[in-house]
Amino acid sequence: MPLPFEPSNFMWYWNRLGRRIVENYENSARDRARTGHCYNVTYDRIQVATQQVGDARPLPPVSQEDWAKVEHRMFYTIWGSHVDIGKEKWKEIPDVYRGRGAPAAMVGDGRGDGLMEADQIWAGLLEPGAVLQTWERFDDYIRVVNGDKSLHHGHSFILKEYVYEGKSIVGMKVIDNGWHGTRTVRRGSWGYWVATNVRCLSVGAMPRIPDPWWPKEPTESNEVAEPAY
Repeated sequence: MPLPFEPSNFMWYWNRLGRRIVENYENSARDRARTGHCYNVTYDRIQVATQQVGDARPLPPVSQEDWAKVEHRMFYTIWGSHVDIGKEKWKEIPDVYRGRGAPAAMVGDGRGDGLMEADQIWAGLLEPGAVLQTWERFDDYIRVVNGDKSLHHGHSFILKEYVYEGKSIVGMKVIDNGWHGTRTVRRGSWGYWVATNVRCLSVGAMPRIPDPWWPKEPTESNEVAEPAY
């Protein structure tokens, strides 16, 4: 059950970005019908919400057509697990972020409050709007960490809500590109899970750090600030 709006309700305020992502999905047939690469669809939903909630450094819009122009920046390489940049360059990324997709990119940019794996995820620690990365098998995750392509599917999606039987969590409803759709996703659906609760950057948030792979930064004051790396 969603928390009521109360200015004093810390949890309501703390997860305003996640709630907005879910609200957009629930209130828009167009949002629910999104298709395309899972990581790009997830990014688009979060990007729109950062603009709507007054994030101090909203994510810039990146269409599916334009993704190829940014996927060689570290933030987006992590987000989409783009190992095709080459092993040497891929391994410049800290190993804690490699293979962990959108959750790792969000945490690295100060927009997530810590990475959680399966035990924490299925203990109910995620909030609505949390972002997840999964791999069909644990070995796929290890391959990607090492800079090799996975042999099976990976997926990027967003938590809508947990599904309970009594007091026990038995699955989750998710927001994705239609791969899962409205089906209940269970723990055994994927062999590796990682996630983070998403956070809105407040006024006074740390300024953007120059992308280590694209050191030249725009100086125009009217440009939307991009991710920290």
